[in-house]
Amino acid sequence: MSALAAAAWTLLFVLFASSLVVRRRREQRAFTAWMGAREMERKPAEQVSAAMLLADVVARLRSGAGVEAAWRGAILDAGLPWGGMDSRGVPQLPKQLCGSAPSVEAACRLTHQIGAPLAQILESILETIDEVDAANRDREVARAGPETTAKLLTALPLLGVVAGFAVGVDVVRLWFAGGVATVGLVVGAMFWVAGVVWAKRLIAAASREGERIDPVVLVDLLVASLSSGASIPHSLDALGVACGESQFERCAALLRIGAPFDALQEQVSEDALPIVAALRPAWTLGASPIPMLRLLGGRIRATRAAKARGEAQRLAVRLVLPLGLCLLPAFVAISVVPIVASITLPGF
Repeated sequence: MSALAAAAWTLLFVLFASSLVVRRRREQRAFTAWMGAREMERKPAEQVSAAMLLADVVARLRSGAGVEAAWRGAILDAGLPWGGMDSRGVPQLPKQLCGSAPSVEAACRLTHQIGAPLAQILESILETIDEVDAANRDREVARAGPETTAKLLTALPLLGVVAGFAVGVDVVRLWFAGGVATVGLVVGAMFWVAGVVWAKRLIAAASREGERIDPVVLVDLLVASLSSGASIPHSLDALGVACGESQFERCAALLRIGAPFDALQEQVSEDALPIVAALRPAWTLGASPIPMLRLLGGRIRATRAAKARGEAQRLAVRLVLPLGLCLLPAFVAISVVPIVASITLPGF
């Protein structure tokens, strides 16, 4: 068999196996999304809705239960482990709620900052938390394609070795024979490690986008604080402390010392700029800030799905670099070079 034929058979085998795995993974993702409601019935502890849990907590608080008793009862009734509560009334949420945990914890800390009833604050973010859960699921489905491609290309060298044995070439023996295949193994391993680390960092960075506090939650919490009677500077300061966003604390400090409102725009990031801008009419003209903030929340909701798709597309584009520059060369060096060398250069 010629070297060209051996390489062709190897590539065909790898492409065929990869296509089968990609198709299977996509079908599994689609089936899981379609069967979401039934999965929740079968695995309530794993698929519990954060919004439903918060609604349960609100109902218990409205009926007169204490904060800790309400959280403990709602979490235990959902089949989740109770991890206790800190001194500021923030419960240790189970890992099943990790996507919504930052937003819920921020709501609890805001209650501690402004002194508003917890039931009122949680009720203000119920709908948004449900939307955040849905957005996180959509983001996960959208990332499935790029992540699956990265995993497949990571396994390409192994598939190439299997294909080499299928065409009668002992690739493993050639690796340690001290010839061209050995050089290919060393070079390919370096490329493979670099590609895997690079791809994992890109995927991890994309995954962290879903762990941040949703912008609509920030808007809802600000509205809740203002509705409770807090001033704009106090609401911004409390929001910054509750969400770990020091930029809002800086804005509050500037307003307290009488700085012009334009100075606030230099203190916030691009994502937070619309929230601060929505407060301008209220601060300069004395109008209510709540209608503007609610309108802003609706606009962010309308673009959330498109943003999730855009993140997945950017991830796919970024993954082209480690896949094309590292993992594919690693596959060629580790798997294809030994097969071709064993036929065309039997002495090496």
